[in-house]
Amino acid sequence: MAFLLMARIVALIHFGFVVFLFFGSWMLGARWWIPWTHGPCVLYGVFITASGWTCPLTWAERSLIAAAGEQPYPGEFLHYYFRSHFGLIGTEVPVAAGMVVALIAANYRSYRTLLTAR
Repeated sequence: MAFLLMARIVALIHFGFVVFLFFGSWMLGARWWIPWTHGPCVLYGVFITASGWTCPLTWAERSLIAAAGEQPYPGEFLHYYFRSHFGLIGTEVPVAAGMVVALIAANYRSYRTLLTAR
């Protein structure tokens, strides 16, 4: 029971990280440290999606589910929780490329404004 609770907490942290990747740029001017945190997170998100690697948070969640004695979900966090609900199967290159483009597009304007203001 404790392992499943920890797995759900890791999933919530992972979800929060994905939300931060897409919407964190809206807070760039709020605090001085946000660009220094958000920028590397976006680069990591682009890299992990483009390279096809598995995020360590996915490994942690699946390990905790297995430790609880249940069958962990196959594949990636985004595929299991998001893509499959939209009918996207597997980790197709066009889907990954679309996610990278969407991530960059979601943050482009905020970073352009931040960089041109300085």
